Amino acid sequence: LTSLELKYKVECDSLQKRYDDPKIQAKADSAFNKITFWDVTLSGVAWRNRAKGTAYYINPLIAQANVFGIGGYRHKFGGSFSQYFKSNDFVLDTDGYIDYGFANKDVRGKGGIGLTYYPKKFVRTYIRFGDYYDMINTFSSFSTVFSRSNYVRAKMYSIEQRMEVVNGLYASLTFEFCDQIPINNLVQDGLSDQLFGDVNNPVEFQRYKKSEFNLNIQWRPGQTYYFKKNRKVVTGFKYPEFKFNYRKGVPKMFGSEVNFDYIELKIHDDYQLPRLGTGSWTVQGGAFVNKTNLRLLEYKYFRGSDPFFFSDPTKSFQLLGPVFSTTHPYLRANYIHHFNGLILNKIPLINR
Repeated sequence: LTSLELKYKVECDSLQKRYDDPKIQAKADSAFNKITFWDVTLSGVAWRNRAKGTAYYINPLIAQANVFGIGGYRHKFGGSFSQYFKSNDFVLDTDGYIDYGFANKDVRGKGGIGLTYYPKKFVRTYIRFGDYYDMINTFSSFSTVFSRSNYVRAKMYSIEQRMEVVNGLYASLTFEFCDQIPINNLVQDGLSDQLFGDVNNPVEFQRYKKSEFNLNIQWRPGQTYYFKKNRKVVTGFKYPEFKFNYRKGVPKMFGSEVNFDYIELKIHDDYQLPRLGTGSWTVQGGAFVNKTNLRLLEYKYFRGSDPFFFSDPTKSFQLLGPVFSTTHPYLRANYIHHFNGLILNKIPLINR
């Protein structure tokens, strides 16, 4: 290292040592843990103690009030908790919620708990369970995302195993069992009918059970990193990111009634051109290679479009209509470029 680099290294080490000092951390935690009116109403109540490695978060009142819930108003209480173990860098984290609907007098909820127990390889096991109203399309258009046509009742449990296989190559395997139940027999509210109109009718289907394996592989070529004690800290990667997804609906497993295979490949990159701005592109394709018993809820869904409202062009399109799904092979490409003022800054008035 050069003398300047050595000086920079010493300075960084000194700062790190100072910020790791328990007294400094206690002061910072004390300021962070102060609860204000805006925390309770808008941003949520957060608390941490870095000396003990504990932290929790409670959703704010604005997130607890679900005005467009199934049957009308539902009150939803939720949050998260995590415990960091300094001796081995293990992390235990859990999150969940419980909500109550006054019209149908029903209690629903969802929760999960996970443990990261080999931080050098990001090895984590996570268990989820719940009985809740689930979205059919989690990335639906704004005009349909809260409509009754986008919801079903799901009674599920799942277990996920995740790890880094080699540097930059991540894999996760999830098994999920889910009992899918329609909601057309529940009391609905008049407000949602007025807001969503024809798309507010719940999807009608025969109740069924599903056992599904979901394999996700993520590859970040040229990933850079460093180790801090037992933890691996990723600092970035140089080339486009590749993602592969394989879903398998297993028939007869725990009474499962589905039988399908779905594969999907996605390539994404963000880049910067000197003086010309920044860009982002995504190419993605997928297909159901087996559709022996494929139900409506398992289709491939895309984000629909809203009039006068533009969503992220790298993740959606603008002219698909409110709802769009398919069982056929598809190929899509999205691109956006920000000139960061290169053109508009040269136009009088607009540049101001």
